[in-house]
Amino acid sequence: MTVSEIKTKLIDSIEHLSDTQVEQLYAMMKQSFPEKVSSKASGLLGSMPNLIKYIAPDFNEALDDFKDYMPE
Repeated sequence: MTVSEIKTKLIDSIEHLSDTQVEQLYAMMKQSFPEKVSSKASGLLGSMPNLIKYIAPDFNEALDDFKDYMPE
């Protein structure tokens, strides 16, 4: 049996599990292979809400250091 066939059988088997069984399977996988299961979640958008606490009112204004290069 090829790896592709094994993956297909696994997916077919998972589709027939109850929600509780899927959650249990996921917990077992996460425990056995933590770097594989949890690594995808670390880069998700919105994974660090409320990180920026303050932005100055003049945030978008030109810096004084670049006045010589700015058009008038």
